Amino acid sequence: MTAKEAEAILGVEVEEVVAPETDEALADLVKNLAKEQRRFVVAGSGTKLRWGDLPKAPSVTVVQTTGLDQITDHDPANLTVSVQSGVRYAALQRALGEHGQWLPLDSPWGGDATLGGIVAAAACGPRRYGYGAPRDLVLGVRLVLPDGSQVHFGGKTVKNVAGYDVTKLLVGSYGTLGLLTEVTFRLRPLPQEERSLVLTFATPDSLDVAVEAVLRSPDPVVAVEALGTRATGLLRSEGAPVPDGAYLLALRLEGTRPVLQAAVDRLASDLGPEAVGGKAAVLESSDSAAFWNKIERLFYSGWQQAKAVLKLRGPVRNAVGVLAALEPVEAGLAWVGAGTGVGYLKIDSPEVDLVSLFREVRSVLGPLRARVDLLAADPAAKRELSQAGIPLWSVSDTLLARMRDVKKIFDPGNLLAPGRFVGGI
Repeated sequence: MTAKEAEAILGVEVEEVVAPETDEALADLVKNLAKEQRRFVVAGSGTKLRWGDLPKAPSVTVVQTTGLDQITDHDPANLTVSVQSGVRYAALQRALGEHGQWLPLDSPWGGDATLGGIVAAAACGPRRYGYGAPRDLVLGVRLVLPDGSQVHFGGKTVKNVAGYDVTKLLVGSYGTLGLLTEVTFRLRPLPQEERSLVLTFATPDSLDVAVEAVLRSPDPVVAVEALGTRATGLLRSEGAPVPDGAYLLALRLEGTRPVLQAAVDRLASDLGPEAVGGKAAVLESSDSAAFWNKIERLFYSGWQQAKAVLKLRGPVRNAVGVLAALEPVEAGLAWVGAGTGVGYLKIDSPEVDLVSLFREVRSVLGPLRARVDLLAADPAAKRELSQAGIPLWSVSDTLLARMRDVKKIFDPGNLLAPGRFVGGI
């Protein structure tokens, strides 16, 4: 990443981009930056640098972790792995796959994403329903604090819970508390096979009934994605095996062949009669993987070019209601994890009045207790919202006050990623 490329994303002057190759070099760099009172932002491969607010500083240094790219420890017997923060997601999964294991996290934003960036952004895809979010899989971390000191929290075994709360605190902190240098994860054996069921429904009510049935099911469903009408139409137009119907429900199942066959038969029998056409489309292993790859390509890739991406978070019981409420918002593609309550609204058109749209979305989703955050956007869009007095995150005053207290403990000089996180933290 060049300084000019970073400037285009961050919207402020970037003095330099530095990529240390050892923990010690990174700590020395940060120590020198702190002595000179220079603000700095941490980045991995840059896939999520567009996330978060603009830095509240006239200029910053970008500290890139891609030089820290080693798998430092892998304990197959205990299903744990420790990696430096610059290790790429795809490289780690390839290495673990040789031992029949994997890190059960989706990275729909691409295999070049670094593990440090995934943890810092708490980023995960559709399989969060089955395997949990990053905070559920991180056992320990090593990091450099904004003054250059090196510390660690947590451990390298599942039973060791020392510093557990602090470890979780760092997940999703957007790099505002420290620079991750190493992360220890719990792993899982690779699933033997996968299957998918794809169904469409004419109305939100019929979709909601199907979702409730899935969430009550004991079957090995690892992803439950519901798509609004425009997202469903796009997926169909791109050649995905999507039956006729307005709203789509996609289920991904993983496990052994006998278990999957029984689960697919049961779910198809229970859900199919209520779907458009009276049945579910069943996708076998390779077709199933191709289907989810298409979802990643159509809905998650291209966020660097989108006008904006809004993150939607609400009660699981209201997930389908969120999709229905967004139908009048014609400017974007909406989809939601019906088992997690986490969804997105992707806005591609540069002509959209983002201020009006943001207010409209928050207004229609408020009664459903759904929070709306600006996840990704270009600098101009962020300034537009800021000038209109619209906060990018939905957060209570009480929680924001606590978060500011934590920031002061870790970064009293406000040197690290100033203003990038909730409430200008």
